[in-house]
Amino acid sequence: MTTVNDLLKAKEQRVYSILPQTTLLQVVKTLGQYKVGALLVVDPQGKLIGIVSERDIVRKAQDGFSTIEKITASEIMTKDIVVGVATDDMSYVMNIMTKNKIRHLPIMDGSKIIGVITIGDVVKAMLSEEKYENRMLRDYIEGKYPA
Repeated sequence: MTTVNDLLKAKEQRVYSILPQTTLLQVVKTLGQYKVGALLVVDPQGKLIGIVSERDIVRKAQDGFSTIEKITASEIMTKDIVVGVATDDMSYVMNIMTKNKIRHLPIMDGSKIIGVITIGDVVKAMLSEEKYENRMLRDYIEGKYPA
């Protein structure tokens, strides 16, 4: 069974983060620059304190963007962060992300951030695993492997 660790090994290991005082304008620019859908918000010591996603920005847009240069990441970030660990399996992660309606999951090793996975990463890994298992079963049924 595929684990988060397996997924992290196969994926680019860049984690993009911002400080809580980063303006919403800079958040939007950073999301666009790195072509990501969320940024981790960390304190000056690198401790995870929140996450800002495109969804958070859209929710804030309902109030208008007249103060986009004054609103900070700490004002719109999600503070109750759901995190995963390297030993989590894909089925568990899929359920956690679905239950909590999140698309980005920070992966932690204690208090250290070791990666971020997306719902797309999870779906891709699960489909790949399913495809592999189907191929193995088909080969077994066709007698390509001894019992």
